[in-house]
Amino acid sequence: KIFSYQSINRYSNQLSHGILKLINKLELKKPKIAALMNNCPEYLFSLFGVVKAGCIFVPIEKSLNAELLEYVLNNSDTEILILDYDFFNKYKEIDNKLSKIKKIFIRNAPVDFNFNNKYKDFQSLITLNFENPNINIFKKDPIEILYTEGTTGKPKGVLYRNIVLGGINIGYELKKIGLKKGDKIYCPISLSHGVTQFYVIVPALFYNASVIISDQFKASTFWDDVKKYEPNCFCYFGGYLKELLYQKPNKRDRIHSIKWAYGFGAVNDVWDAFEKRFGILLYECWSHMEGVGITINKAGSKGGKIGSIGTSLDYIELKIIDSKGN
Repeated sequence: KIFSYQSINRYSNQLSHGILKLINKLELKKPKIAALMNNCPEYLFSLFGVVKAGCIFVPIEKSLNAELLEYVLNNSDTEILILDYDFFNKYKEIDNKLSKIKKIFIRNAPVDFNFNNKYKDFQSLITLNFENPNINIFKKDPIEILYTEGTTGKPKGVLYRNIVLGGINIGYELKKIGLKKGDKIYCPISLSHGVTQFYVIVPALFYNASVIISDQFKASTFWDDVKKYEPNCFCYFGGYLKELLYQKPNKRDRIHSIKWAYGFGAVNDVWDAFEKRFGILLYECWSHMEGVGITINKAGSKGGKIGSIGTSLDYIELKIIDSKGN
């Protein structure tokens, strides 16, 4: 399926008006609305729809186990949940421990699913109103809570204010690397991840690029997708590069549409081997959950900067200190 900027705006408006009706009925004020979904267009409609309704979006990493899912939903004070049916059984394990949640909207439920007052069909949130909601969102308004992956303890929630400017600035830096009007970015990273939202979706919206959304990264089908959709670049994690290098050499290694890629975690030997084998220039970035974007290495291997995370973005003041603050 292909969606234009306009159609995404219209679909998210339809969802936004449904959310506004719901929160008025439940007498909620700026509730947290979580989404546990696979990569799909409805994910973006939900993200934009929730924010347009003046609510706070809580994207949930789908790999979380039931215990961590329970923690994130309770810690974020989530009151409404949008849930892909794929994760329904995981949710049911903890349903009785989530007293704050008032409604669960299920996407792709089987035809014989027993909807009730609590479990609703996702489609019931969709209205026929395509107009922009009359809700003003200011730069300091909270719009999203992103959680860390919980690798060093329980996930930690980071509250984001209006992050559009951060995404625009990252797009401006990507333009210096080579992002042009009409380019296509292949994105196999989860839409629940901040990297996807701030480094791919928002820059594409503001710099007239397209995004090819893959359900997940698969080295075995990566080049099939590239041949079919002909992206100019893609966004990576370092592990993706390693998996592609592990594939048997093929003539497709050099006959493809991708000119460059940008992302996180390309170690030196992988960086060098990847560029030489596939003819794709890599541009390494650095960020963390508490910041939308910190640095981008725009020089890359051409500038002799393999292994560098680059320089700080224009809107960032970067200070390097030791453990004593010096």
